[in-house]
Amino acid sequence: CPWMSMLDVSSEPPFVPLDYLREITDDFSEERKLGSGSFGEVYLGVDQDGQKIAVKRIYQMAGVDDGQFQNEFTNLARLKHRNIVRLVGYCNHIQEVPAMYEGKFVLAEKIHRALCLEYMSNGSLQKYISDECNKYDWRTGYGIIKGICQGLKCLHIELKPPIYHLDLKPANVLLDENMVPRLADFGISRLFGDERTRATKSILGTQGYLPPEYIHNNLISSKFDIFSLGVVIIKIMSGRAGYSKITDMSPQEFTNLVQEKWTNRLHETSSLMKAYSKQVKTCIQIGLMCVNDDRHKRPSIQDIVNRLNETETECTYAARKDGSLIYQIPEDDSITFMGASLTGQQNGHFSFSTTDAPDVAGTTPGGVSLGISSPNHVPVDMSSEPPSDEFDETDQGIAPANNGEVPNSNNQPHGYEHDGGKWQPVIKLEATTTCFPLPH
Repeated sequence: CPWMSMLDVSSEPPFVPLDYLREITDDFSEERKLGSGSFGEVYLGVDQDGQKIAVKRIYQMAGVDDGQFQNEFTNLARLKHRNIVRLVGYCNHIQEVPAMYEGKFVLAEKIHRALCLEYMSNGSLQKYISDECNKYDWRTGYGIIKGICQGLKCLHIELKPPIYHLDLKPANVLLDENMVPRLADFGISRLFGDERTRATKSILGTQGYLPPEYIHNNLISSKFDIFSLGVVIIKIMSGRAGYSKITDMSPQEFTNLVQEKWTNRLHETSSLMKAYSKQVKTCIQIGLMCVNDDRHKRPSIQDIVNRLNETETECTYAARKDGSLIYQIPEDDSITFMGASLTGQQNGHFSFSTTDAPDVAGTTPGGVSLGISSPNHVPVDMSSEPPSDEFDETDQGIAPANNGEVPNSNNQPHGYEHDGGKWQPVIKLEATTTCFPLPH
């Protein structure tokens, strides 16, 4: 069964037989159809164990199909980032079928191509953007903005050569069970070398997300994606109807309008209110800078991420001063809590209890329940029993599970670490995760 290898993150995407895809999608039935993307329709695949994937069936289009499939497969196969949808398999099946040609039946080739992608249970960002009041709190909304930017940074900077998405829009931002965004649908993306700007005769993107230099001169560059990003950020901040008001008021008036809307929805203490309100304002300003008609005046994705990081530092400082935040893990770092165990999951926020918080953030002694806001890496239950081997002073790091299996219960630790006296259960959190106290 190809399913097990598809779940292996470390392996290359495997070939998946067409018959298997037909089986798990009910022969690509309408009931299993999730939507349509660039050059293909997407179906829900469910195996006998109930595990799910998204199957993108590539359209049959002469002159486009071959290159399109190869382009999207190549792009997705090299992308491994927490904010980019992961390719877990592919199908490239050639079938000979009878066809009428010049009054005779002949055998003709029918090509079946499909991409198997990880399934995002919360669907696309599109369904969460309403006309006025979007369906998420500020922490979630900001996490979506930051995640989209991190995914775009991977495409533009971390990949060599870079990839330009060229169709960034809410429908192509998928959300997992924790509302973590993943960029999807790279059907028209382009690989770029040293040249920063190219002219193209191809029809790209979606109306409303296209920059003026492409509309008028067919120019594409990294600033194509930045313009689209600006439209997405503004819609996340103001809703569909709010975005249409940009042309009716000055940038300052629009900023004040959206900032006031979010400030009224924030339920924070005074110091946090000020920090979050400033973060809201910064995100609006970034969005407006991104949609500048002059592409040279749009920020780079690195500039955008840097500004977002600055707002997080200010929010962290305010929250610590206020006593409402335990710790925020810096980028490219991680931290472990000893004496910790997962205690629940609700609204995309995991919670756990620990006695280790005083050593981490200087809070008052004693146990504390912490929430994990918009985790980039959800803590995984690793072991229900501490290691049986005696402690060796040369041992370092977190001990893995004895049997390597992942238990099903929610209250087991990530692993175990020795404190010099005994094994302690620990939970490890990855970069940029925010921890905050939960009410008793």
